[in-house]
Amino acid sequence: MSHLNGSEPSRAQRETEGRWEEKNVLCDQIKEIIAALNDIRTQLAEQNKYLDVLTETYVRKPAPTHLVFAQELETGGWEEGSDWGEYADFAQGEILPAPGLEYEGSCEQNYEGKYKGDYEENYEENYEENYGEENYEEVKGRYREEEKESPKVDSFHVNETAASRNQREPILAESKGDMQKQKCYSLESTGPSFYLPLGLVISAHVSQASFTTVFIILSLAAYIFATFTLWFLREEDWVKRIIGSWRLAKANASASANSNANAITDSIQADQDRGSRIPDLLRRRQVLETS
Repeated sequence: MSHLNGSEPSRAQRETEGRWEEKNVLCDQIKEIIAALNDIRTQLAEQNKYLDVLTETYVRKPAPTHLVFAQELETGGWEEGSDWGEYADFAQGEILPAPGLEYEGSCEQNYEGKYKGDYEENYEENYEENYGEENYEEVKGRYREEEKESPKVDSFHVNETAASRNQREPILAESKGDMQKQKCYSLESTGPSFYLPLGLVISAHVSQASFTTVFIILSLAAYIFATFTLWFLREEDWVKRIIGSWRLAKANASASANSNANAITDSIQADQDRGSRIPDLLRRRQVLETS
């Protein structure tokens, strides 16, 4: 208060004022850092909302649909994993007539009249070559029973399958019994959908969890930094004393090391001087003995 009355402030007062000014500057810097971290947090929150909008717009799941069962087709040439279009074309070419031609009767009648005899003839030849003629009638009767239980080919369903192959996406094709009988399941699309590559955009729930983790880490780092800085400002004198004691201990250690080095150097020099005087004494003794 002396400078308010017109007198010059003392040195201690000037040092105190300078110290408080430094503290105020550090506090302002800490406030600016915290404000910058808050800005980063708000920006990340806005980006999170934007990612949520992208997820809902482009990575939405299709509406739940029922599985469409395609009739089993005894094609014999379609293997699991082949293209659906090729499969439908193959089935259509095998069962339906070529353009401009018509079968007489239904597919079932053509099967009974045309393909059945050829198949039975080939079956008899293969059976006779492999197993002989015995028990052929028993095997033939068993084959008849299995043939009655197997489903017939439906030409209308084949037409429907071939016409709608561009709107269907096969998701499962499993074999039952042998490779000649295939079950094909497909999903009918309910609307246009656009899917991003897998792993490029994560779901909203996972993205929120990751941003929450980032927020927690940033908040903890800012809290620890601010706490340490405020503690340093409050306990400045104590910290300075600790640092001064460290420096004093280091100076004492260096001084003691220097003194020890000087003592060793002095002792070595004394030994050298003592050794240099010995030849002079011997020379004097020889002179005295000869005289």
